[in-house]
Amino acid sequence: MAITTELSSERIQSGVPGLDRLLDGGIPRGNLVVLAGRAGTGKSIFGAQFVNYGSSVLGEKTLYITFMEDKTRFIRNMKLLGIDLEEMESKGLSKVVNLVIPQSGQQNKISEDIVKAFDDFNPSRAVIDPFSALSIPVSGSKNELQSFVHSLVSKITSSHLDCTTFLICEVAANADQIGSGVEEYLADGIIVLYYLMRGKAKIKAVEIRKMRGTKHSNQAVLLEITDKGIVVDPDIELT
Repeated sequence: MAITTELSSERIQSGVPGLDRLLDGGIPRGNLVVLAGRAGTGKSIFGAQFVNYGSSVLGEKTLYITFMEDKTRFIRNMKLLGIDLEEMESKGLSKVVNLVIPQSGQQNKISEDIVKAFDDFNPSRAVIDPFSALSIPVSGSKNELQSFVHSLVSKITSSHLDCTTFLICEVAANADQIGSGVEEYLADGIIVLYYLMRGKAKIKAVEIRKMRGTKHSNQAVLLEITDKGIVVDPDIELT
């Protein structure tokens, strides 16, 4: 297992079995992490499992902001995988917020809604899914989009220093760019989920491309989606 050496800091458990072994014990608290991958690789399940573990096992307040799926349907689908966000909401430990992407040129509204959700609930863990969707209301140039993303991320991280936040970003088919391209430069960590072909079989893999504040593997390893959520096997390296 290849290791990239960085400074150590306090770590939190991800709640994804096997993943923390790739991170020398866990994700540094307060890190901003991009979780990237193509459609169907398990990004939303990964994010839901991350927040649900914080609430159900550690008693932390967690926030899940979703743009692309109805809240009721999202909670129901996650429950089928053993991730009971509804129960944690009933206990006041978790909050799922379903926001609607505004029309082109109205990016300030969505930025205010996201910041308000963070400020009102003050979570220890949060997920924005998909963060890539925030490029939709930005009608200007790429520089304007990058400025918007930078401003929003700065507002979140400066007010919630101890909140470990996942930004779920799409990777388009036949493309390498993550999201708008600026997220990966702003983030403290990048976790990528993707498919690999093994003969006629398509298998899922996870790779830690970057994680400030901890040693980490940079080897792709096996990822499986089970009826109890995502499981990572750090002993099965894929090339």
